[in-house]
Amino acid sequence: MQTINAQQKLIHYWHFNNFIGLAAPGSPSLIVPKKADWSVLDTNKAFISYIPSYKVSAKYLTYWDAVAGDTVNARMSEPAGNALRVRNPSDSMELRFNMPTTGFKNITFKFALQRSGSGQIKELFDYSTDGGTTWATKGLSVGFDSIGSLATYFPIVVGIYNDASVNNNPNFIFRIKFQGNANQANGNNRFDNVTLEGDPSGTPPPPPPAHLLIHYWDFNNYKGLSAAVSPSLIKPINASWSSIDTNKAQILYVPSKIVSAKYLTYMDVIAGEASDTFNWVKGPKGTAAGNNELRVRNPSDSMELRFMLPTTKYKNIVVTYGTVRTTSGPGRQYYDYSTDGGSTWKTLATKSDSILPVFSPVMLDFSGDTTVNNNPSNFIFRVKLGVPNAPTNGNDRFDNITVTGDTDKAGHTSGIEPVNNNITGKVMIYPNPANTFTNIAADFTITNIELTDMVGRVVTAQMPAAKNVKLDLGNLKTGIYFVKAYNGNDFIIKKIVKE
Repeated sequence: MQTINAQQKLIHYWHFNNFIGLAAPGSPSLIVPKKADWSVLDTNKAFISYIPSYKVSAKYLTYWDAVAGDTVNARMSEPAGNALRVRNPSDSMELRFNMPTTGFKNITFKFALQRSGSGQIKELFDYSTDGGTTWATKGLSVGFDSIGSLATYFPIVVGIYNDASVNNNPNFIFRIKFQGNANQANGNNRFDNVTLEGDPSGTPPPPPPAHLLIHYWDFNNYKGLSAAVSPSLIKPINASWSSIDTNKAQILYVPSKIVSAKYLTYMDVIAGEASDTFNWVKGPKGTAAGNNELRVRNPSDSMELRFMLPTTKYKNIVVTYGTVRTTSGPGRQYYDYSTDGGSTWKTLATKSDSILPVFSPVMLDFSGDTTVNNNPSNFIFRVKLGVPNAPTNGNDRFDNITVTGDTDKAGHTSGIEPVNNNITGKVMIYPNPANTFTNIAADFTITNIELTDMVGRVVTAQMPAAKNVKLDLGNLKTGIYFVKAYNGNDFIIKKIVKE
């Protein structure tokens, strides 16, 4: 059995927990690439394709979809969730993993693997360093894998250490072809927790885009309704702050379909949760942390939240918020969006999210759709609420909703950096993700530093009075944490992942 080396840095990661795929056999041209679920470089440039190895008949039909996954090679505390199921026939198909290695060397490819009884028996590995023009096997520590009969997920590790052209390469592709049982109409191989890892090469990876805050809701001054009413009486909520227009950036709670005249529901605010600084951004006019969150009340089975989000002069749009549910509240949120004012709707790669009874983050990335960019009046993000959906009690709660993006046209500088809560300065965290320690470097003196968990509890703190701080993470559980770096009473919040 191959071992998993946990010392290298994670570059790209696919956990497939939100993957659906193609539900029935179809033309290979219908199979849409799967972007990385996480990347230290760029999730748009790291993607998996299932494509023909050569020209196939118009009658050749195959597909991939989701199946129950596992935690073998899982990272970032991801649950078992879904796995990628590559369906037969696969005799004329190949899996291509486009994975830039910019800033990294000593590349290792890992995944968890399982096959069905009629699934493909052997996988052949090779790779390209020129974007698919030529292919090689010379640098592989494992050239193929005979799968045999696997009833459980098994770790596969392929080292690519003996070819320097793989290192620091924006055009690297890893390929898998299939043999044995591959021409049948049933059977499959299953992949989960696919990772690409490596060592820093001395050429640091490019920093992520400096997203600017476009719209923000903190709900500090919102009251809402004190009792259930006809949905027609529920008023929109204007943004607390906007770089475009607070009157055009609105949240609506409206029926998804025609409802009875007796259908009554409402939304209001509630105080006292751990939401006051969760995903909190201090606006340029000094919005306080507050202690309110939006409470969307049941029944919500026929309702939807619509976020009217102008993106004039912005691109690469991302929506983030904190959310929680009560015991009787909806346990799932379903996401889609429109770029034509609601005439048509599109689904996200992240189609839905299971909501926890503690405040947790939701991040939705629209950067893959250019029609979202620079859209002055027709971009709408929608949330529908699932079960349980009791008729008179239970709710989901939302707080500190942010919409961020990159400047789409030169000269537009009205946004603010969402990580700057109430301080002028910059903070860099490296490595991130981290294992035993991380470094915090600022262009100001850090008087105090706090590391908090997902629900806001302080797990470690220092008073360094320095610009560079080494933070020990060795005793922490894997997961997401937040670094709060102070300069006096002012601070900046940054997210860090503990592996």
